[in-house]
Amino acid sequence: MSDKELLEHCLSRIECQLGWSESSGWRNQDFETLSERIFEKTGVLLSTTTLKRIWGKLPYHSSPNTKTLNALAGFLGYESWVAFKAEEVKAESQREKPVATGKLGFRKPGLSARTILRWALGVGLVLFLVLVAMGTFSESEKRDSLTATHLDRVRFYSGPVVRGAPNTVVFHYDVRHLPVQHVEIQQHWDANRRFAVNAEKTQITSTYAFPGYWRAKLLVNGEVIREHDLHIRSESWLATLGPEDDPYYFSQGDLEKAGFLRVDSLRLEESRQKRSGLELLSYHYFEELGGVNSDHFTFEARLQNTYRGGDGRCQNTRLLLQFTDGIFAIPLAYGGCVGDLRLRLSEQIIEGKDYDLSAFGCDFSQWQKLRIEVRDRKVSLYRNEEEMYHAVFAQSAGQLMGFRFSFQGSGRIDDIRLWDENDRLVWEEGF
Repeated sequence: MSDKELLEHCLSRIECQLGWSESSGWRNQDFETLSERIFEKTGVLLSTTTLKRIWGKLPYHSSPNTKTLNALAGFLGYESWVAFKAEEVKAESQREKPVATGKLGFRKPGLSARTILRWALGVGLVLFLVLVAMGTFSESEKRDSLTATHLDRVRFYSGPVVRGAPNTVVFHYDVRHLPVQHVEIQQHWDANRRFAVNAEKTQITSTYAFPGYWRAKLLVNGEVIREHDLHIRSESWLATLGPEDDPYYFSQGDLEKAGFLRVDSLRLEESRQKRSGLELLSYHYFEELGGVNSDHFTFEARLQNTYRGGDGRCQNTRLLLQFTDGIFAIPLAYGGCVGDLRLRLSEQIIEGKDYDLSAFGCDFSQWQKLRIEVRDRKVSLYRNEEEMYHAVFAQSAGQLMGFRFSFQGSGRIDDIRLWDENDRLVWEEGF
């Protein structure tokens, strides 16, 4: 089976698992939903542009990279693309085996298919129960043994190779003295973003395309035994075009600061012409921010989506606040597109298809002033001094580590300010 056939079979299985209509009729919203579902299950964010390329909606002149293939296989429940490929190759070889026949070519006489099926099901059930019991005892023994082991001998730390992004992080770990087999590293506050590591080795690397914050965790038998902070800094402001799995990086010389921040329009257009599809322009800032806590702070900024092309009529725009234990994601868009928005405030997720988010609709011919006020986990969102939304979140998102402005097409930002729990101005940027 060729790689192309494997990919087509993988996509067919994903379509069957989703249970949606034929993929030929999928709209942009369907690909956005699929992107979110893949992220929720695998911890890997595949952009709608990438998914459209894979499904043949946009030109794709190369093969998907390993990270993309692993995410697709992971959505189907496989550990990796290699594991998916191995099972498919094995299944194909079994399908090609000839059926046992007699001398004249007829099937050999014997038990009926129904009898064999009943017998196999019975034996399988007994074996399953035995294995479950053995697995339960085995895990119990492992936990007891792990508890009795000197965990202070466990090593787990990491460090970026360079400053800024992109960046390769080298994870150092040592659990060779522990009587365990299942070891994982969690890269992020999201528990879905885990990958298995070899318990007999001591190093593994991972590349981060965007700046951000991660609380890396070392898990043994599903239990966190070590963790540390991992902060990939942006080195002042960083601008990128495209998704996290395939970004274009603008240089500092491409950024214009003339009373507001934007990417030089000619450089932006040149970069866009080299890529297919309308992509997100993002401004990242991940530096020291004065120890602001998610439970009580104020953040405000002015922003404007400046793209006027017909392929970006919705003018989707998002402010992401990244904390140590969660995120705030505030979306804005043209008023006719608010049904596709998704608001997130720590553990609270509010979908535009389920709630009225019409207040998040904007006229981007004008600057929009966005303000977030949080008092004892009671959050109020304002646009141009009018309240859009208020809610209470239960889980603290922790300390603010950075933020990201993203614009469908193009955009600019200005007058960013941050106040702490004492209403003290701790950070501002006026460009």
